[in-house]
Amino acid sequence: MNIETNSDYPKLSSVQGSDNTSDSADIQVLATESSTDAQASEFGTMMRKILGTADGSQVNEEELFASLIENRLSKHSEEAATFYRQQKEGFLNTLRRADGYVSVEDAALKALKATVDAGKVDSATAEKVNSEAFKAAQLDDNADALYDGRGSAGDPTIAVSDLESALFSMRAVIEKIDVGDLESGSRSLESAPTSSAPTANGPSSTGNAQDGSGGFLWKPVSESDGKLVVLLPTELKGL
Repeated sequence: MNIETNSDYPKLSSVQGSDNTSDSADIQVLATESSTDAQASEFGTMMRKILGTADGSQVNEEELFASLIENRLSKHSEEAATFYRQQKEGFLNTLRRADGYVSVEDAALKALKATVDAGKVDSATAEKVNSEAFKAAQLDDNADALYDGRGSAGDPTIAVSDLESALFSMRAVIEKIDVGDLESGSRSLESAPTSSAPTANGPSSTGNAQDGSGGFLWKPVSESDGKLVVLLPTELKGL
């Protein structure tokens, strides 16, 4: 039996050959975009959970820094991330001052060091995580310090943002670090916190921050009465 072929219908191979390359490219682009969107969604979901902050809320650099450490640690070890979180909560309580203020940056660094000391993560990884979190948590033009959200209007030691904008900013930095477009380097765990630190809300002798727990505090305008507030380091109080 003879089977006639109709020349009006092109062979399957011809159809595939004509459009296959462009179709594959389009599919690849869509797959890449879908993967990027999924990663962004995963990052946002995880950070919201860690921060415990509702959409529309304000967040500051110190809070972002502490939460980003947990996020980055989880990429290496969930056990390390969990241990860090528990340690951080503990330090947030023990470092809290009489007026309710606590340096979140200080608590985060102490918790990260405790995680290393407990053998949950090596020091090199912890220093890399510290640097990544420090870079990605920046909300203002001062890339050398982390600030909180306490202070009067116009206070230069305040760095806050709405949650959505902060997530977008952080994700952009993290993506650059992950693909190698931004060198994160490493940041010593012994680095003194450079966040705004108000018992009276003041910066330290290093410029505008607290020099660790019990360190020097300076605030030109306090929140309570608008006056200058100076708190001497513990070792100088008896002089």
